[in-house]
Amino acid sequence: MNKYNEDLFLDGTFYIAPSKLAYQIFITSVVDDDRNLTFMTSWSFMSGKTKEEYNKVLSEIHKNVNTICNQNNINSKNYFPKFCHTDYEIAIWSSCKSIWKDTQIKNCNFHRCNNLQKFRTSHFNEPYKNNIVIK
Repeated sequence: MNKYNEDLFLDGTFYIAPSKLAYQIFITSVVDDDRNLTFMTSWSFMSGKTKEEYNKVLSEIHKNVNTICNQNNINSKNYFPKFCHTDYEIAIWSSCKSIWKDTQIKNCNFHRCNNLQKFRTSHFNEPYKNNIVIK
């Protein structure tokens, strides 16, 4: 399991969140490269997208990992993400860095491409339409 914890993937979805319970469902997952599988490690109902909200969730994950490691006589220092992969939301970045000081933030290529496509089709793109470099 030690090798699977280097990369933690974090994202929220609004589409499946029950509106009376939560603003979004925040999901974390890890990848097992040997079996080419992704495993969801947690999901949380969240009422907002602030650093404080993310701190609550990530602190709980951190605490649970410590508890499980202690119960199994495992050094918990080995079980925290070296890389957090997420979208371009600064509140998530800040929270990851405050919970796991040594983690590096990696931006998600899916979200980057999605945002570029939205920009290309938006009215904000008007001044750049004739710029060959942008196309």
